[in-house]
Amino acid sequence: MTASAERTLASFLMALCAAALAEAPSGYNQPPKEVLDVLHAAPPPNPMVSPTRDRILLVSYVIYPPITQVAEPFLKLAGVRVEPKTRRKHDTPGGYGVAPCALTAALVDVGSSKETKVTLPAGGCADGFSWSADGKRFVFHNTSGDAVELWLGEAGTGEVRRLG
Repeated sequence: MTASAERTLASFLMALCAAALAEAPSGYNQPPKEVLDVLHAAPPPNPMVSPTRDRILLVSYVIYPPITQVAEPFLKLAGVRVEPKTRRKHDTPGGYGVAPCALTAALVDVGSSKETKVTLPAGGCADGFSWSADGKRFVFHNTSGDAVELWLGEAGTGEVRRLG
């Protein structure tokens, strides 16, 4: 092959590659709107019946956590992933993954079917809901920017307050 033929072939290949790169899509491909609507539909709440069986705590969780939560740095200590900033476990209760954050919470009185909205703390990740033994209160932990806080809720009113 002569030098001019090599240059011509090289020029042709470079032009072909440039054309292929110019047509390459940038960013993420988005699925059709119908698929996105299904994926972003509100999840059904998880019911937690009180020990006295007179109230139900309905908690809806975020399906897709934000990338900032997924990318949170963690330490691997004896098989447990720990977030150094908050000293919280990075895993889900069942193993690996990201702990879910509550999106909404509500109390339902079984006798009257009255629903009371529970106002969750802003700017945090509420999870780990649990009833007291007498069913008059519930607790959950809220992970803020630099700490894990314990919150107490009144089953009768739905009011919550931070402990400590």
